[in-house]
Amino acid sequence: MKIRIIPNGVDISKFRPIRRELAVGWFESRFGELDTELNIVYLGRLSPEKGVIYLIHSMKYVQAGKLFI
Repeated sequence: MKIRIIPNGVDISKFRPIRRELAVGWFESRFGELDTELNIVYLGRLSPEKGVIYLIHSMKYVQAGKLFI
């Protein structure tokens, strides 16, 4: 499984990093096994200016993938 992080301008030096295995384990314990090749996770405020609606609508073009909001 490959995890790619897309930075969003947050100063990550202010946050304690977590090992990838712990992050994946935590996520799978709550949402189930990541059994698709493409897993998209949105972590953020749900407000119109964030454009999450475009992400949701774009999922109809994704052949095999899951979106977690």
